[in-house]
Amino acid sequence: TMRAAGLTPHIVPTDITTEGGYRATCGLLDDGYRPSALFCGSDALALGAWDALTERHLAIPDDIALVGYDNTDIVRRLDITSVDQHTHTQGKIAAEAVLAACTGDTPPPEVQLVQPNLIERASSTSVHHHV
Repeated sequence: TMRAAGLTPHIVPTDITTEGGYRATCGLLDDGYRPSALFCGSDALALGAWDALTERHLAIPDDIALVGYDNTDIVRRLDITSVDQHTHTQGKIAAEAVLAACTGDTPPPEVQLVQPNLIERASSTSVHHHV
């Protein structure tokens, strides 16, 4: 964990939009906070953070590494590290449960874990190689 590594997480509440990511990142930087990395709770937030960092001429990942969450097409194109939560698999599991309920078939187990994966790309490689 971050705390085990001697780091303190800094959580910034914001709208889960590109604009929210932009505002939150600008707010951190304006307050003098200079993290080594930003972990954004969605790829939309990461895109806003990307805009704020590049607007201020900060190099990603050399100045600040960046990680999103969703692994959408746009972050793949921008080479942003992201967590893939396998939404297609989640949708398939949900559809199978609904179909089973509608047809009277045996439903799948109530809880099914879909393990997310970190997809490392250029936006975090500098931090990754120094850890």
